Amino acid sequence: MGVISQSPDGGVNAGRDPAELQRVLGVPIFPESLERALTHRSYAYENGNLPTNERLEFLGDSVLGLVVTDTLYCGYPNLPEGQLAKLRAAVVQMGALAEVARELSLGSFIRLGKGEEVTGGRDKPSILADTLEAVIGAVYIDCGLTEATALVHRLFDPVIKRAAQLGAGLDWKTSLQELTAVEMLGVPEYTVTESGPDHQKSFRAEVRVGGQVLGAGAGRTKKAAEQQAAEAAWTAISEHGTVGQDNPGQLTMPELPEVETVRSGLDKYVVGRTVDIVTVLHPRAIRRHLAGATDFEAALKGRTFDASSRRGKYLWLAAGEDALLAHLGMSGQLLVGTTDTPHTRIRFTFTDGGEDLRFDDQRTFGHMMLVPGGKDLPAPIAHIAPDPFEEAFDARALAGRIRTKRIGIKRALLDQSLISGVGNIYADEALWLAKLHWARPTETLTGTETSRLLQAVRDVMADALIAGGTSFDSLYVNVNGESGYFSRELNVYGREGQECHRCGAQIRRDHFMNRSAYSCPRCQPRPRRARP
Repeated sequence: MGVISQSPDGGVNAGRDPAELQRVLGVPIFPESLERALTHRSYAYENGNLPTNERLEFLGDSVLGLVVTDTLYCGYPNLPEGQLAKLRAAVVQMGALAEVARELSLGSFIRLGKGEEVTGGRDKPSILADTLEAVIGAVYIDCGLTEATALVHRLFDPVIKRAAQLGAGLDWKTSLQELTAVEMLGVPEYTVTESGPDHQKSFRAEVRVGGQVLGAGAGRTKKAAEQQAAEAAWTAISEHGTVGQDNPGQLTMPELPEVETVRSGLDKYVVGRTVDIVTVLHPRAIRRHLAGATDFEAALKGRTFDASSRRGKYLWLAAGEDALLAHLGMSGQLLVGTTDTPHTRIRFTFTDGGEDLRFDDQRTFGHMMLVPGGKDLPAPIAHIAPDPFEEAFDARALAGRIRTKRIGIKRALLDQSLISGVGNIYADEALWLAKLHWARPTETLTGTETSRLLQAVRDVMADALIAGGTSFDSLYVNVNGESGYFSRELNVYGREGQECHRCGAQIRRDHFMNRSAYSCPRCQPRPRRARP
């Protein structure tokens, strides 16, 4: 964790040490300029009317717009003016800026007033977006347009590429249709219902792909509802895998046991070895290493991997004081061997001449990055809560936090700020073991029930670790390319219509957050006041 700056009144609202952010950005910005760029007006007003970041935000907005516009104009010479304008709007809109800021952990550095602090200001899209623009403005003033342009490219080229993937009309329905065609999933089908009087109608839309509802939306017009539903479905397919991800034979996100199985393989076959050559074969695989492929390759050459660690679904290899951080995404694999595949994105060779380490990723949703000073806990994942097997895991404190959340219990288990490493599979399995329904409101749980659930989480994950994780397809494997076997022992997940192993009732599947929730209607009765 970084050093927490103190505000003049002794508080901690000044955020983490800006020097850490400067190292992440990789630009020679003056400390006082960066400090001002991180100063939100709420903090300034509470600390003697300090200068705020608003003027820098104004400047940074223009610099960002100029660089993005130039990139689109030069990079897409066949697009008409109207299409370019839509693309630019998609790249520089608040939501896109906020996501880039989150990748930098920018929220943890912002100087916030007490009111914004307690109301979640560090993750508010508007504050994140404005602060990011202010940082860009400060870099422009201190370092000039060339350095500012390079920073914008490092941060926003992936955003531009993503926006360009949208359909010809830059709308979600067109984009979803194109995506489902590429994935060979069939044509999206929309169902729209309307309600309310003629002068105040509201519409609700659902979109099915391959017979499964993947998205829902609502709006004052049929078009708005369909667009919202299409966006939800596009996100579900792009970020969470193909249709039917909750069924055997489809893609699922690796969870803690799968990542721990890979980590233990790295500990056995990679730790203690010295890197000879690093070759980045696909730039998207190091998209969060802002200095680019050449820097990534040079920075790791000659480094020795000292230890392997994991938090939740992330793992990293310590190299001196730094860390090589990896997230497998939907289809990432870390494999030991000597033969590349068509999906090899990064290759590491070692000075001992032994087998290489490869990062394979069919869908390139995973990534790797070098984090300076991150050997103990890399800064980009410092906000993620400890997982159930870490020494820092505090079951009693977590039980108290869960009961104050006022959400459905499964949603709480998937909240990485509460507990990390638990995904859809093991949440359903743990809830079945604890005899709790997934929509049970957290505030209604007793201390005994919460303790029983957390113990169930540990037990389910421990059993999965012994089995080597859960494999529903060929994409999750350990470093030797071997699949896990825990899928053969699942009690509810993916078993819709089959008998419950405990009571014999038929397992039920419900829609949940564009995914599925599996439960036994007899062992896990649905509460009268459910929180989906």
